[in-house]
Amino acid sequence: MAADPNAIDQAVSRTLRDNLGRIQRTSEELTQAINDLVSACASSRASNALPPMIRAQTSAASLSAALEVLSRFVTSALQSSLRSPFEQEIVRLPPPAAAEPRPALEHHAVSRCRFLCTTRHRRWAR
Repeated sequence: MAADPNAIDQAVSRTLRDNLGRIQRTSEELTQAINDLVSACASSRASNALPPMIRAQTSAASLSAALEVLSRFVTSALQSSLRSPFEQEIVRLPPPAAAEPRPALEHHAVSRCRFLCTTRHRRWAR
């Protein structure tokens, strides 16, 4: 049974509106952090710029992550509303059987790599 495209659009719009306040606050935090960074760069000590720089970087990463999540959400919601009933049935199918066990050669290579890493670590620790 296909979902009503209008209901999906309404749910997506509601989710975007619910998250808009958080995104705006994060954007304001980023603006303030950049302003603090500009002020710190006017100082004669370069080390004064580091805390505002890290704060600006953190705010930018937070804003980027929030926008990425929302854009993926909107994209997946739009794609799911465009799927045919057959595609929706394919999505509901159980996953394929578990992966086959690793061959012995691959296991040997992993063991050899661990051995080399530990012996190098011991050599460097001296």
